[in-house]
Formats: sequence, structure tokens, C-alpha cells
Amino acid sequence: VEKTLYRIPPSNLTKVSPVFRDMLEAPSGSEASEGSGDNTPIFLESITQIDWERLLKVILHKSYLDPPLKFNLDEWISVLKLSTLWKMDVVRATAIKSIEEFDDPARKIHVAREYGISSYYPPALSQLVLRPRSLSVQDIGFLGLECGLKIISIRE
Repeated sequence: VEKTLYRIPPSNLTKVSPVFRDMLEAPSGSEASEGSGDNTPIFLESITQIDWERLLKVILHKSYLDPPLKFNLDEWISVLKLSTLWKMDVVRATAIKSIEEFDDPARKIHVAREYGISSYYPPALSQLVLRPRSLSVQDIGFLGLECGLKIISIRE
């Protein structure tokens, strides 16, 4: 990841991701298979080091289900992004549940759109319509202009 070599026991990845399971448990021929050693690393293109390290903290945490790690919203979104990409269903569910605890409805709608989490919509939209303060420029940035204008119209 970004020219950094990480040495992780393969089982930590294969037990939570069918994508990594397929990659790392592929039948080996005469050549060393990808990820089998320092000379044959798996290159994770377009993955940032910060996102990868956040995901690793969750995966390598003794119990990523209970109690959850004390991450901020950005950290959980990183985990959601990569767990969605690599079909890590249990890790993804943990990230979704953890993100629900944060009070940032506009950002939740953005995350819901990006990662297909329909359960975020009703409470987040309701919160935006009913809260006393109006939408900020940052809220509109997360919501998009059309959605932001609809919420403003409903609020009036």
C-alpha cells in the first residue's frame, strides 16, 4: 500500500473477506503465489495508507464486534469503504452500526448514497428537516444541491 510492505498473517484477511480468500488461497503452481512472501507482495492500487491502517486496526482488534473501537467518523468511513470493496460483511456491519452513533445527518446521507445504506435515510432526513438551524454550505456539499434544495423547501 503506497510503497509500504505490510506483513499480516493471511488468516486475518481470509477469515473476513472472500476477496482476500480467493487471492491468497489460490492454487499455487510452480511460481510463488501473490502475497506468499516479501518478494511476491499483493499491490493494493488506489488504496491509501491511512484507509488501510484504519481497516487493519479493526481486523486485528481481538474482537471487532464488541466492544467496538473508539474511532471518529472519518475513521469508520475508511473502514466502511474498504470493507465494502472487499466484501467484509461482518466488518462492514460493524462500521455501519458505529457510524449510526454520530450526529452528522448530512454526512450520513452522503455515506448512505456512496455505500448503499438505506437505513440511514429516514432518521438523517428527519433530523435535517426538524432541527432548528438551517443547512450549512458543508451540509449542501454532502447532500448535493438537489437534495439540499428539497430539504430547504420542506423546512419552509
